[in-house]
Amino acid sequence: WNAAANDIILQLQSAGVQRGQVVQIDAHNNGPNEHAIFSAHYCLDFAGRGELGIKYAATNSTDEWGWHYEEANKACERKSIISITGSCNEDGCNVYYVFYYDGEWEEDVTHVRHVEVFHDSWSGAAQMIIAELFKAGVQFGQILSIDAKCTVDGRQACFSAHYSKRKNAGGKL
Repeated sequence: WNAAANDIILQLQSAGVQRGQVVQIDAHNNGPNEHAIFSAHYCLDFAGRGELGIKYAATNSTDEWGWHYEEANKACERKSIISITGSCNEDGCNVYYVFYYDGEWEEDVTHVRHVEVFHDSWSGAAQMIIAELFKAGVQFGQILSIDAKCTVDGRQACFSAHYSKRKNAGGKL
């Protein structure tokens, strides 16, 4: 997984992407025993802020998703987050990645929390994660990342979202 994460960063650098132009990085695969895949979405029309400088924190263990989320919450503290993403992995493991800009600090990214939902359909899970964010009182500008993945057996859609209510809010979601 780390080799694939390093590769997507190199691909972004080769494409001339700068700091501030990455929209999202996503971790996934085609099954628990399949190759690691990272995809990145970026926009060169966004104002670049110099050298890309992406780093990541990663977990890879058989622990429940909740443990991965808590570790990600800690890894986000005061960082300029690009995305938080996870996937099932081989041997009953799950992986989870926090991508951020190295050397950029956001003092209001503290007390990071998460919500998680499961549903039999992707649209149902998407609606539920939005409802959970509303219920938690999260406002516009406070969401750090939303990630979609499926359960290891592929039977349920899972959405997770990380947020910091300490970030300046821009109004209702």
